[in-house]
Amino acid sequence: MNSIIKYPVGIQTFQKIREEGYLYVDKTMYLHAMVSSGQTIFLSRPRRFGKSLFISTLQAYFEGKKELFEGLYVSKFEEKWEHYPVLRFDMSEASVNLPGQLEAFLKRRILEYTKQYGLEEYTYEEGTGTVFGRLIRDISLVTHKQVVVLIDEYDKGLLDSLDNKELFDEHCNLLQPFFQQLKSQDEYLRMSFITGVSRFRHVTLFSGVNNLEDLSMNPHYAGICGITQKELEENFKSGICELSKSQKWTESETLEKLKSQYDGYRFSNNDTLVYNPFSLMNVFKNRMFKNYWAMSGISESLLSFIKERRISIADMTSKWYSEEELSKLFNKYDAASLFFQTGYLTVADTDDGDYMLCIPNEEVNQTLVKVLLPYYTSTPESDVNGILKTIKREIEKGNADAFMKELQSLMGKIPYHIIDYAQLEKHFHSLVYLVFMMLDLDTEAEISISGGRIDLMCYTDTLIYLFEFKIDGSAKEALDQINNKGYCIPWKADGRKIIKIGAVFSSKTKTLIDWLIE
Repeated sequence: MNSIIKYPVGIQTFQKIREEGYLYVDKTMYLHAMVSSGQTIFLSRPRRFGKSLFISTLQAYFEGKKELFEGLYVSKFEEKWEHYPVLRFDMSEASVNLPGQLEAFLKRRILEYTKQYGLEEYTYEEGTGTVFGRLIRDISLVTHKQVVVLIDEYDKGLLDSLDNKELFDEHCNLLQPFFQQLKSQDEYLRMSFITGVSRFRHVTLFSGVNNLEDLSMNPHYAGICGITQKELEENFKSGICELSKSQKWTESETLEKLKSQYDGYRFSNNDTLVYNPFSLMNVFKNRMFKNYWAMSGISESLLSFIKERRISIADMTSKWYSEEELSKLFNKYDAASLFFQTGYLTVADTDDGDYMLCIPNEEVNQTLVKVLLPYYTSTPESDVNGILKTIKREIEKGNADAFMKELQSLMGKIPYHIIDYAQLEKHFHSLVYLVFMMLDLDTEAEISISGGRIDLMCYTDTLIYLFEFKIDGSAKEALDQINNKGYCIPWKADGRKIIKIGAVFSSKTKTLIDWLIE
């Protein structure tokens, strides 16, 4: 029997959700807090995180659709329910792969609004941005109301043209004067709200919008998109019960699994964590645990950067970043901002305005490994899965030599031509780290202690593995470094057995050639 709860999988229209009885997690407390500012507001979140639904909620609010908000937070405080003209541009609807397509989309939307408000059709001698500004002014003068502008997925054309400089520049040159109208037409605007995945601060798109308020890492808006633990337990009670029955688990076990699989996203310096809403809705609708967010499509920008072979998850999760660094335009030499903004890494810890990153949950963990491994080995996925299972089984048993042989087998599949010597050590570190991630093992890389820096650590309930890697050295030299620099000292009182492994990679054969275990 299907659940009587209707989960809005793929539905991003607030009115449809409310009128047709779909489950809605009330986010109108954030709406109420921001609409009084009357500013231009920007929000960055990963794809399928509820940005479009929030835009739709804002549209219904500013169109005065009071009946849709009955019983929601904002209905307790709103009295006027005043109607404003709303201009909404959803850039995700635009084709942006060829020159002129994005501009044609904007012109079509402007034409639709001129017809809706009985305006004369514009000519474009002075550019699309200028015409957009006139549209705002003319609608305000016709309606005697200030205008609300909602722009969803503003960066679609930018992200899809990152590898095409000419097209990327065309999109930037088109959008900059478009956004500048949010300043020049300020007297005619009630509010502007812009969403996207990326935060192109170092591109001059928003340089003319001096009143832009960026909420992306504002702690007061940390839960604006996604589902908090409290929201999960209050809104999904029957779903949790049904899922528990289908999996033959207790509700506590179900909550623990949901948390490890889909929770863990953190977008500010406070402790608010959120679940991936797309995955949650799907798991409750289907009563099955899958990597729903990953299955809906991985970022093309992410794949493009991975192909450059400059990606190290271990590196990106072992250093501190400023908010400015996490907000900047991606580049192939430092992809942390890309991984953070697209949702494959999230905030793990904060310290005096700086941020440490981590992989948010198992769904992302498994997705990253499956995406990254093909760029490190040429092993078919079916073979990789078998090797990984064997490695995990031997690690848990403490059979270090057995799992190192399996690791050697996996590394033997690395295409010989893909790595230069300068990147060799980082490449092997990253691959071992990826393998342990895939195995759901507690793993840390590049750990600083008083005696030096440990290459890699891996934990089980009863064992601690310490790794030191060398290129063209000796396994004895690597093992001696663990002992001589006291790498074991911080964990001697832990109670778990410590296994030390010195391993050597060859620059000639570009694979794992030797190891010693103690």
